[in-house]
Amino acid sequence: MAMWTENPDIPVTGEDGLPLVPLIGLGTPLFDQIHVIAMTTCSVSSVVSMTILIYMFRTMSRSFWRCTTGERLVVYLSICDLFYSFSHGIDHAIIYATHNFTPQPACSVLAWFTQQFVLAQSLVVNIAAVTAVVIIVREKRVSFGKYDLFLIAWAFGLPAVLGAVAGATQLLGPIGAW
Repeated sequence: MAMWTENPDIPVTGEDGLPLVPLIGLGTPLFDQIHVIAMTTCSVSSVVSMTILIYMFRTMSRSFWRCTTGERLVVYLSICDLFYSFSHGIDHAIIYATHNFTPQPACSVLAWFTQQFVLAQSLVVNIAAVTAVVIIVREKRVSFGKYDLFLIAWAFGLPAVLGAVAGATQLLGPIGAW
């Protein structure tokens, strides 16, 4: 079983030739259970997220930017979940099909999508929580700037920059942070 890396200074196998980070359950029924369940839940999540996006855009009676803050936050959360679920499901499908780690560069690309949209979703949830407090407790209106510039920069820009740094320092991939 081989692992892929672009950095020759990082060992990928031990002295016995086995990977330093083995695939959990490989060679046991647990392997199939883990990956089939993961692919199923990622598929269901992708379908639900896509359904929400289709519903939201079909039922909007005005421009997206004129929708309520809550409606826009639902769209942002659905986009994050869709991209995360889709990319994570592909990763599990590759591992399940090959019984091996996802090869480079596909692994690094999928790792970037994972970190990008998991972090983005967390940041959107944090923004939603703060927004709820301001709207409900303080009874004030919340503005994210024209075209949600502040929200988009925070929720999507910050993870993109961190992902670019992680990619440039080879932290994305089968033996990296993701």
